[in-house]
Amino acid sequence: MLCTLRAQSVGDQRRRIEKGVSMYTLSRCLPLRRLWVEQSPTLTLAWVIAEVFYKFKNFSLECAAFLLTWFVIDAALQGAKRLWQLASVQH
Repeated sequence: MLCTLRAQSVGDQRRRIEKGVSMYTLSRCLPLRRLWVEQSPTLTLAWVIAEVFYKFKNFSLECAAFLLTWFVIDAALQGAKRLWQLASVQH
């Protein structure tokens, strides 16, 4: 299976789901070491933020807020990493 990020039609996505291909894509596409190095710090930070600040008295809201926090932290770190790489290539 090729692990590429590209836009797919809804029909393609449904066929992939029916085949069982789309589940666990992240863990299949990235090596375990890379997942551990890149995602464990962001996961831990998001978890701490959620535990300390998110008290919605509703599991669904707290879970959604945790996942959104994880996404934002990861996006920010990946963006910073890209900028750092661009800056180091230019110098």
